[in-house]
Amino acid sequence: MERRVNVVIRGLHDTDPEDEIEMTSIGTLVKGEDCDVVSYTEAVEDSTTTMPAMLRIYPDRIEVIRGEREEAAMLFVRHQNTYSMYQTSFGSIEMMINTDQYKLDYEEDGIRVEVRFTMYMNGKGPSYSCVKIDIRYM
Repeated sequence: MERRVNVVIRGLHDTDPEDEIEMTSIGTLVKGEDCDVVSYTEAVEDSTTTMPAMLRIYPDRIEVIRGEREEAAMLFVRHQNTYSMYQTSFGSIEMMINTDQYKLDYEEDGIRVEVRFTMYMNGKGPSYSCVKIDIRYM
């Protein structure tokens, strides 16, 4: 079953409240047997264009995929290191992510996900981050 949703993603890096970034979009949620898939669009950094994005939400992990050709695909699995390449207009960035906390809550009017993680980019870091995803049924 496909359902329209409002997607709000808040990102906080190095736990500094002044650095919080928020993105809001309208998308669709498709409930699957093993995961829920949320498709939406988001703004391209330093641009006026948008790109497709997708969340695959599993009970024990979440995948965040940005771009038609998966310019960025990040996997967050609690207490595991995952690796990915982030393609930018300036070149590729190698990311290593260690997920400290993955919290998934199904609510009457939507889904909430909170991920706390440590990230290393091109071997430099660490950067401590938190992403909160709020998906509300329309």
